[in-house]
Amino acid sequence: MQSSPRGFLSSLFDFSFESLVTPRIIRVLYIISVALIGLAILVGAIGALAYDGGVSVVMLILAPVGFLIGVIYVRVMLELIMVIFSIADGVRDVSRNTRPVGDEPTNAGGHPD
Repeated sequence: MQSSPRGFLSSLFDFSFESLVTPRIIRVLYIISVALIGLAILVGAIGALAYDGGVSVVMLILAPVGFLIGVIYVRVMLELIMVIFSIADGVRDVSRNTRPVGDEPTNAGGHPD
């Protein structure tokens, strides 16, 4: 599997999954996620202003905490996805550098160890 030599659309419609799309769009997904979390928190805070003063104050205090928790959650999930891709790259490298099963080295007597 490769993640960069092909174009984005070519990779997107690669039905053999030889080319990976996710590592290319992970930054965009993070930006969109942070924007949506911020928008949701903003809408919630504005909605809380419709209630009495106590609810509004609590929401304005908790809104930044909710934003941070949401961003941390999204970041960890996206990093886990990238770790899985990194593991796949490592396994692919090990596979390339490993001899096939039938190619065991032999000792001086011609018998496998």
